[in-house]
Amino acid sequence: MKLTLKELLQNVESLGKLLNKELPVKTAYRLGKLSKALQSELAQFNLTRNNLIKKYGKEKDGQYQIDPEDKDAMEKFNKEIDELLALEISVDAYDPISIDDLGDIKLSSIDMSNLSIFFQ
Repeated sequence: MKLTLKELLQNVESLGKLLNKELPVKTAYRLGKLSKALQSELAQFNLTRNNLIKKYGKEKDGQYQIDPEDKDAMEKFNKEIDELLALEISVDAYDPISIDDLGDIKLSSIDMSNLSIFFQ
């Protein structure tokens, strides 16, 4: 399965909602494995993003921030973060599940739309 970091970030909240539902055991197991793989990608994304903030920002009260008034720094940060978000990641050994595998759970239409990339 392939998706961009942007797609992952857009869908992580909906996936969390799904993972908190009572699911059939096989489906829960498969989604748990998917979640674990995606958490690793999210951790690496956050580390890289934080390094970019340090690179273009300044320390203030113990935290790095990019000054919105520093147009040059904001432009460079945005360019690099856009490149990062466009990066395609691969989740090995994930077979999309069928919506029928979810059983009787209830999720919003928005969450189901967000999660469609994980279903066949």
